[in-house]
Amino acid sequence: MENITFISALILGLVAGSSSCLAVSGGLLLSVVGKAHDRLGSMSKSSRLQFTWMFVIGRIASYTILGGLIGFLGSTFSFSPLATGAITLLAAAYMIIAGLEMLELSPNWLKCAIPRPPKWLSNKILDADGNPNRFAPLLLGAATFFLPCGFTQSLQIYALTTASFTTGAMVLGAFAIGTSPALLALGYASGALKGKTGKYVLKLAGVFILYLAIGNVQNGLTLLGHPIDFVSAAPSSGYRVVSPLDETNGTNKTNLPAVVNGVQQMKLQLTNTAPFYAPANPTVVAGKPVRLEVEGSAGGCRSVFQIPGLGVQLSLTKTKNVTEFTPKKPGKYTFSCSMGMYRGTLNVL
Repeated sequence: MENITFISALILGLVAGSSSCLAVSGGLLLSVVGKAHDRLGSMSKSSRLQFTWMFVIGRIASYTILGGLIGFLGSTFSFSPLATGAITLLAAAYMIIAGLEMLELSPNWLKCAIPRPPKWLSNKILDADGNPNRFAPLLLGAATFFLPCGFTQSLQIYALTTASFTTGAMVLGAFAIGTSPALLALGYASGALKGKTGKYVLKLAGVFILYLAIGNVQNGLTLLGHPIDFVSAAPSSGYRVVSPLDETNGTNKTNLPAVVNGVQQMKLQLTNTAPFYAPANPTVVAGKPVRLEVEGSAGGCRSVFQIPGLGVQLSLTKTKNVTEFTPKKPGKYTFSCSMGMYRGTLNVL
């Protein structure tokens, strides 16, 4: 990934504001504002705006401070594909539970599965009457830093590579500012709606959250090395599915890469159209070292290329990015971007 300026990070935030990245944090904001509106129905227009603004300010502050800390930590800290996959599945589980609750379809036993904050934190968020504390939206906005998003993760990885507190804070802070207009519009609209219309908006948000949760389950399983293609999201959602090699096509040795000094020379190129990796189904031989060259760089989750089943992870920061590995066993190994959204299959004979 090339150097990212404040302006480019701001633009990325504006783009993310119209993508699936906003669905989780936006859904959280919808839920919070909706509950506050139900409990505090007499809130003035200015009070509703203040509630939403505090959520956004908490988000910007969190992204700036934690982005700086990530930059300070440098390359000594990063998530493995397995860890990212596990976190993605946990987030998907929470989204499913929360989505069902917003649709009023969640049974009592499932409601108990939603993680609850400790009492000392609950007292900070809710007052004695169970109404939202004035600082509740600030804390919830700050927590959105940990929600899964391809744009966010790619910038977090970039912040790691800079080994700079200032750069990390600047990039992630600018990104959060860029997502603010969409959040402000969403929060104001949901807070301004009353009665049946407001409930309809929350239910619609619940359906959208469930839809995206299914995509996160698929992505998480991909990162864990067990891909299941049971959903193909629309282009606007940010999820793209590259189907594995058709079993009926098979593979043959004419697809094998050239061998130089005993090393297989495998090449992949990033493309801007499906299947986004060319070729999408390369073939190599087990037991022989492979020199992998990925040509091209990209933003979002495609700034990282990985093969979880083979322990391969490569940051695509240059025009040509190279790594080496040796597949031990024959089989089909899914490769993907950092969030499992774009993928293909490596066939090992």
